[in-house]
Order: sequence, then C-alpha cells, then structure tokens
Amino acid sequence: MKASKGIFSLVLIAILICTTTFAQIILYHLKSDYQRTSLYLEGIQQRILCRSIFTWAVENVNYFDHFQIEHKLPPNDKVCIIEGNNTQSTDKMFAKVNVKVTSNNKEQRLTQLFFLPNKQFKNYGEQYMFISKYALSGTEYLSNDILYTSGGSFPMPQIEFLSTEGHTSFDMTLLHENGFTNSFYYLPQSTTLTYLSTAKTTNGNELIASKVNLTFQKNFKAPGRLVVIANGSVTLEDYVNLGKVLIIAKGNVNLGKNCKINGVIFSGGSIKISGNGTYSHDASVVADFASTIFIV
Repeated sequence: MKASKGIFSLVLIAILICTTTFAQIILYHLKSDYQRTSLYLEGIQQRILCRSIFTWAVENVNYFDHFQIEHKLPPNDKVCIIEGNNTQSTDKMFAKVNVKVTSNNKEQRLTQLFFLPNKQFKNYGEQYMFISKYALSGTEYLSNDILYTSGGSFPMPQIEFLSTEGHTSFDMTLLHENGFTNSFYYLPQSTTLTYLSTAKTTNGNELIASKVNLTFQKNFKAPGRLVVIANGSVTLEDYVNLGKVLIIAKGNVNLGKNCKINGVIFSGGSIKISGNGTYSHDASVVADFASTIFIV
C-alpha cells in the first residue's frame, strides 16, 4: 500500500514538473511572439511616420535645408529621431530630399531626386518648341503652327550635381529588356542609346544628363517622358520617335530625317533639321521631374 502511494506521488510530481515545464515553454513563446509583434508594429509605425514626413518634405522642397526633431511612438512613448535633408545644386535646379526616422537602432529612410527647371526655362517652353542661340536650320520642314525663337539665352543646368547621385552608365541589355526606370543618369562619356529590332519601344521615364555628347540611334522609340541634358551636342538619328521629351543642349542639336518629336528643344548652339518629320510642341515637358523614391 505504501509502495503504491509512493509510485502515485512520483507520477504526480512528474506530471507537475512536465506541466510546469510546458507552461514555461508556452510563456516563453508567447513572450517571444509578443516581442516580435511589438517590434513589427514599431517598424510599421516608423515606416508610416517616415512616409508622412517625406511627403511633407517633398511638397516643401523649396522651403527647408535641414531639420531634426524628436517624436514619441505610442503606446510606449518610445522616442524616435526624425531627420530631413534637402541638398540642392547652386542653381537650385537639382535637389535631393532625404528623410530618416531612427528608433532602437532601427532606421527607415526615403530618398528622391528632383529636376526643377527655373522660370526662364518654363517661360520659353510654354511659348516655343525650339529655342536656340542661332537661327534654326531646316525651317522648311516645319508646319506653320510651330513657333521657334533664335538668340534665346538660358543657363545650363548644373548637371555636375548628379555626378555623385545618379547612375553613371547604361546597361543597354537591361534598357532593351526593361525600359527606363524613372531614375537620374549622369554620363561622363559620350553615349549612344541603341535601338534593338526585338525591343522596338523603350518604355518608361528618365532624366539623362551627359557631360559630353548624347546620341539616340536610328529608329529609337520612347513614348514616355524624357529629360535630356548635355554639356555637348545631342543627335537624334533618322526615324527617332520621342513621345514627350525636353532636350537642353549646350552645343548643337541635330535632328535626322523622319523624326517624330513631341516636346521642347533648347540649344546653346544651333538646331538643324535634316528632313521631313513630325514636330509638335508640348509645354508640359518643362514641368518639374522627379525620380522614383528610393528606400536606402
């Protein structure tokens, strides 16, 4: 009888130990789940806060250089640091907006680049399709409703700002396969954007700034919005089709035969039209241009 009681006690103790251990395991996992959930919700709060402040910063890109503030996240009032920076070129036509939210050694960051044409560019672009230092060559190929002006004076945008901010070369294979990516490019060497018969249309938007010359190969077709800025010359070979383009060249702009261009063209040299083509003025291309938003 005593032996039976002893065995029963041992079994009971074993059950109690197992139950206690099991309860501790459950509590450990519940605590871990709570911590993970809490950190996950904190991350969501930071992302929402970062996006909200970033939206404000973009809307006020001309009115701040730097700010840093503290903010408490509910429900535990954890302190996070909100920091914003607006870096601009000296001519104020390029800007980089960056917003960072830091809390518990975690960081959320958003960055975007902007091209902000000055009032002079916008005024010219609203009135004329062609603006050049010298008289336009090939006016016989233009319809009577296309207005142009020669002797137009304008400052070249300071594209050097992009030398540390933009991509520095095109991967033509990726360009043909995926199109433009709404990015900013700074090309230190003369570049030709090539045409591929199996990828006849290059979709997407882009800002392309070249330190020297830029060429669009024969048959190149891009219906999206392009901002093309070159400290050298810009050449559009025969049958190039650009659906919404702003071209600003310090040097000459050469337009091949049978081009189809919708937009505005500025040249610090001469503009030469080599043959029949379709040219239409679109003042909307001189509006501000923004890159995609980068999470870095």
